[in-house]
Amino acid sequence: MVAIGLAVAGCGSKTKHDSTKQSTPTSTRASDHTDTGGAERADAASLPAGFPTDVPVINGHIEGHRELGPLGGLTRWQLTVTGIDADAGDAAQHLLLDGGFTRDSQGRDLELCNADDDRSDFDGKKTSVLYTITLCSNTAGPNPQIKYDIAVIDVGRSEVAPAPSLPPLPNLGG
Repeated sequence: MVAIGLAVAGCGSKTKHDSTKQSTPTSTRASDHTDTGGAERADAASLPAGFPTDVPVINGHIEGHRELGPLGGLTRWQLTVTGIDADAGDAAQHLLLDGGFTRDSQGRDLELCNADDDRSDFDGKKTSVLYTITLCSNTAGPNPQIKYDIAVIDVGRSEVAPAPSLPPLPNLGG
């Protein structure tokens, strides 16, 4: 499954969203965000258009883009969240775990994170979609940030064309 993520062609556009600068209503609905262990989930309006709603992302200044795979069954999202607290790395992991994703203890051989980042990998399946998620958290220092690398694999799609029908075999009189 990881090899598929490496074959993704880069053809996406970048979008910027800042959920910290949006006006905050005096009362919030549960559908606007989820409070999980002190972590606030970003609402759908703060995420790039088309981002999968199954994947919880921590609230902050969100920039990201999407890349489509060569067959259309694979999409890769890359997000960077800034304007966060030093404990946001742990909070982002809790959001994913509480959202039904599981830790991938084997890790991946992809070099997505910098040497000084804290890395954590997650997997999940929602209906006919598989997700592999890598979080790269660097929350030490003056500019904490979290990078999300998300491979979305639609296992419900089949891009393989059906085999052509063959003519009937001739009767060889035997």
